[in-house]
Amino acid sequence: MKTDADRRIAKVLRRHWRNYRRLLQDCRRQAGEKQVHDFRVASRRLLAAVTLCQLLKPDVRARRLQSAIKQALRGLNRLRDAQVMLREIQARLDDMPELEDFLGHLRRRESELLKQAGKQFKSINSGKLKRQLAKIRRCCAKKPLPEPALALSGAIGHVYAEVMARYLDADSAQWDSLHKLRISLKQLRYIALAAADIKEFAPPTPAASLEELTTLLGDLQNAHVLQQELQEFYPGGAPPEVESYFARQRRELIAQFEQRKAEIPALWRPDSSMR
Repeated sequence: MKTDADRRIAKVLRRHWRNYRRLLQDCRRQAGEKQVHDFRVASRRLLAAVTLCQLLKPDVRARRLQSAIKQALRGLNRLRDAQVMLREIQARLDDMPELEDFLGHLRRRESELLKQAGKQFKSINSGKLKRQLAKIRRCCAKKPLPEPALALSGAIGHVYAEVMARYLDADSAQWDSLHKLRISLKQLRYIALAAADIKEFAPPTPAASLEELTTLLGDLQNAHVLQQELQEFYPGGAPPEVESYFARQRRELIAQFEQRKAEIPALWRPDSSMR
């Protein structure tokens, strides 16, 4: 017999699928910055719901669907980076007019990547994804979830364990370690949102703190990508004022992270999700 949590799981999967499909159709009509951003968020929400379902019910086989969603997200990474850099450089152009050539470079990059994104959106086989999701929903319906609060706590604990492993490995001098920590925190955030949709219980993390830490590491990622792009565009070195400004920006973000990283071990406690 289905529990209230089982019905909620099915409802959450349907809702996120419909939102994903609607935004995919929007992107097929016009792959602008807002449409692409909204599609990326919808993709992460759907991926989190499917992943949480898999954590709650180990019999669920979701790897193909997860892989397809992740592949589409990876295909949009360079476009997202280009658009973020464009906004940053446009905001600094009045103070640093020497960035005009670099801005033109980014505009050409965005134009090329938007064309590629348009082709990518058309190539996504939504019918196939829908069939894969239907199999997941049928599998979820076979075995009721008898203790949803305990199961949800265990699922979130599994994701949080990955966060802590990345936290212990994090080294501000090693960008790759910060990138992995950012990815794990982002996954925790989306999984926590999916869990809150399935059963009304206190979010397992202080929402503002988790979002702020994820945003901070996202800003640091943006600064890292921008510095790399500047180095490639200016083989002999960026103009001194430009190089100094963005190097200082990155140092300040790293300092902010160092001040706040001690919050990570306190983000979640098993009993915070139980009532």
